[in-house]
Amino acid sequence: MTVTIYADYLCPNCKTFEDENMAQLDQYVKDGTVKFEFVPVSILDRLSNGTEFSTRAASSAYCVIESDPDLFQAYNTTLFANQPAENSDGLPTAQLAQIAQTTGVSQAGQDCI
Repeated sequence: MTVTIYADYLCPNCKTFEDENMAQLDQYVKDGTVKFEFVPVSILDRLSNGTEFSTRAASSAYCVIESDPDLFQAYNTTLFANQPAENSDGLPTAQLAQIAQTTGVSQAGQDCI
């Protein structure tokens, strides 16, 4: 079975889902019970004061998936842990790259961001 999750890094409900369910989903993946697919989306750009945070965050996730797929979950978790409030500017792109660096993402992944 494949579990597919669509999430926006500005979405508080997405963060709640992540916080409450990801450990169990990770265990299911390790057990071979499920295959996991995460799809970053950008549906809340209108709530980031014109900075398009949702799009930038989703794009950064795709950079990590492309450059360092084994580090995606760490990056994903850290992005949600640093989630900005709705109706804020969100995180600057440089901070998204810094989060990638702290989770061990390669220079290529950081440069993509």
